[in-house]
Amino acid sequence: MTYQNLVDTLQGVIEDHVLVNQYNFGNLSDIETPENGSPNYPYGFLRPVSMVVGQHSQNFSFELILMDYVFDNNTSYVNGTSRMLQILSD
Repeated sequence: MTYQNLVDTLQGVIEDHVLVNQYNFGNLSDIETPENGSPNYPYGFLRPVSMVVGQHSQNFSFELILMDYVFDNNTSYVNGTSRMLQILSD
């Protein structure tokens, strides 16, 4: 499996999730925020962390960042966290 195949597979899994409305890939500076084009939450963002290519193996590490909009109260925060954990679990 190539790096491109792996990224494409992860993208497909994230985009196909019923709760995810938007996906992006890249560096932290590439994350869409309300200041630069508010994302359509829930938003999944895949960030490459490290790549090690050996003679007989390849090791790729990623961070999956899941974001949702919540209101400023405990119930909304708990519900949003629960939704993001469910996406991660799935």
